[in-house]
Amino acid sequence: VSLDLVKSLYAKFIDWDKQMVDVETGTSANATNTAISEDLGQVEYILTDKTGTLTENKMIFKRCCIAGTFFGNENGDAVRG
Repeated sequence: VSLDLVKSLYAKFIDWDKQMVDVETGTSANATNTAISEDLGQVEYILTDKTGTLTENKMIFKRCCIAGTFFGNENGDAVRG
């Protein structure tokens, strides 16, 4: 019972966090699952789109590192395919 209470509190803390807001829409975070803190602990990769490649449909590969092996140009210039 106490573990369920703590999980519920974690979810509420996420809901109450004033810094977890989408700046464009003003939408606050809404934890709909009490296992959210456990789920977040399982995240290994976070893929972001800060350049508009996904939103503008411009798929341009620059560089990445997988298991210590680098792919792409060393200077970070775009590789077009």
